[in-house]
Amino acid sequence: MIQWVDQGPSAKETLSAIRVPVMNFRSGITPKYRGQGGGYWALVNGDPDHAGVTVHLVDAGVDTGDVIYQARFTPSRRDNFATYFYLQAATFPPIAVKAVEDALRGDLKPFRPSLPSELRDHPTLWAYLARGLQDGVW
Repeated sequence: MIQWVDQGPSAKETLSAIRVPVMNFRSGITPKYRGQGGGYWALVNGDPDHAGVTVHLVDAGVDTGDVIYQARFTPSRRDNFATYFYLQAATFPPIAVKAVEDALRGDLKPFRPSLPSELRDHPTLWAYLARGLQDGVW
């Protein structure tokens, strides 16, 4: 017998009840590289112009809210999947501070980039090794 458990309010209902902007600081350029490892996937796809970070408004989707700010990073040949996250963390402060300041002033200007949208997961071990050996993206 299947018994349904009340999950509580939906994400949309919860967000509509919050009276301040809810922002996400995420690694990856959205909406093109939503989900996990955005910088890595941009580099795997030969798309270094979209290796970066995004501050966006939270909506009911996964990294689908309107963008507030984005910034890019450029890895060295010595960087890899583990260090991309540190590069992204180092890229965040200017846009994170600016987004919070804008929100406190009530001056957010979110926009929707005209980029394709795809949700990404972490690569499997075998895919990671193959991309590293084949394309040099570690």
